[in-house]
Amino acid sequence: MFTRRFTASFAGTSLAAAALGFAALGLAGTAGASTNDDAFLAQLQADGITPPTAARAVSDGHAVCAALDEGHSSREIYSAVAQSTGLSFQGAKTFAVDAASVYCPQYVTTTT
Repeated sequence: MFTRRFTASFAGTSLAAAALGFAALGLAGTAGASTNDDAFLAQLQADGITPPTAARAVSDGHAVCAALDEGHSSREIYSAVAQSTGLSFQGAKTFAVDAASVYCPQYVTTTT
């Protein structure tokens, strides 16, 4: 079985900044579904995560990558996703890894 994990090393930043980033990005709309969006939504469904709307899930998925680009830690991102989506910490971790796997795979490695 494969496990996926974030691999970047991040500087310490506040959870509040990560949560605010998600709140701001959560308001942005998506122009239209792409193949990546469809793949992300299908992976969420396969993992048993049902977002309130596809647009919200895609927006939050892109926010994961924006937070990684800004240097937030994995734990901060999982917490911000949990706060933004209402998922448990484990559900938020699954959501974030799914998002990174599709939208910014440079932050994800697969190990056996």
